[in-house]
Amino acid sequence: MCLFTLLKVKIVGIATSNKHSLAWDENGSLYSWGDSTEGKLGHSIKNASESVKQVEMFPRKIEMINDKYIIMAACGNKYSCAISNKGGLYVWEKGDYKKSIKNYKEP
Repeated sequence: MCLFTLLKVKIVGIATSNKHSLAWDENGSLYSWGDSTEGKLGHSIKNASESVKQVEMFPRKIEMINDKYIIMAACGNKYSCAISNKGGLYVWEKGDYKKSIKNYKEP
């Protein structure tokens, strides 16, 4: 059985690359899983002693944009991006994992 089914989450869109995937639900939440290198999954670390997993095997909500209603997303080889219902563009990639979502534009 699918993890999203177990969590009672209705997925309305999905984007994939050759190493990671994104999915967004009917409530505008965005999830990522797969290869976590290059910061492309958008999961921050809480402190310096916490390490970044190489691979996230299961979908995990991207908390850093939890207050945005995501309507579309895309995956590249070393980045991810999402668009909110208000036209905001969010891009995250290699860089400081504490600030993975480093580029964004609000309308």
